[in-house]
Amino acid sequence: MIVFSNTTPFIALSSIDKLDLLPLLFSELCVVPEVVEECSVGGSVEVPDLSGLPWINVVPSTAYIHSHFLLELDKGEKYTIHAACTSKANLVIIDEKIGRNIAEYMGLSVIGHLGGFVKCQTKRSD
Repeated sequence: MIVFSNTTPFIALSSIDKLDLLPLLFSELCVVPEVVEECSVGGSVEVPDLSGLPWINVVPSTAYIHSHFLLELDKGEKYTIHAACTSKANLVIIDEKIGRNIAEYMGLSVIGHLGGFVKCQTKRSD
């Protein structure tokens, strides 16, 4: 299963010390270098270096299609959606509404990190 994630799920889960939920759901999670860069910028929430996590696969990004839809997104979302489309990803984790809508419009299956958490809780109760 090919799963890509944008930046916000890493920040949100790191903020509540639950980043460890992601490898419980997905044995491998793909990210583009732009997401690694956005997570490393710092801020009020510290996110570990994604490139150092064994369950993260940093996928080289390519120039994205200059679709007028993608111009509305931030750098991480643009490259994540483009890489997911190019890789024929099974799933993309994006929290921002506009990013989710555009990814779905482009034919991708999308969940937010909360949807992943619910899925994880369901797996544990089975």
